[in-house]
Amino acid sequence: MVKRKKSSSAVAERSRAKIPTRRKREALAVEDLTDAELEAISKAEVSVPNRKTVEAMKAARRGELATFGSVDELMADLNSDD
Repeated sequence: MVKRKKSSSAVAERSRAKIPTRRKREALAVEDLTDAELEAISKAEVSVPNRKTVEAMKAARRGELATFGSVDELMADLNSDD
């Protein structure tokens, strides 16, 4: 049986918060995480992108991205009817 570190009440209060990347790197194994951190990880949602999102991601990887020189240009494009 693996003994885990006990979580302090302060860490328990933050159990719903994301675990910082730095902390994830510091934890060498599951045994290094507190109960609250393990609970936060177990509640993380995993989502699968829909078809439209997958196509947009592929287009972005191919370099097919719209670029804008300013926020005004972006907004004009978003508000256009085409």
